[in-house]
Amino acid sequence: MRMTTREAFAQLVERRGWHKNLGISDNAAWSAKNHFQKGNITIDKMEELLEKAGFTVLQEKLWKK
Repeated sequence: MRMTTREAFAQLVERRGWHKNLGISDNAAWSAKNHFQKGNITIDKMEELLEKAGFTVLQEKLWKK
């Protein structure tokens, strides 16, 4: 299923105990989810956690000037 980074991260953090197999603490998981809900988490941090959770990038970012 194709999703944006934000859609994939929302899907990840909606599950209870989503962080248990990612090697991050309960506090770090709470902080990441809280920052996401407030719109303050970086794309890099979302991508890092998504990759740890087994998500894969289907298309790299494209840039144009």
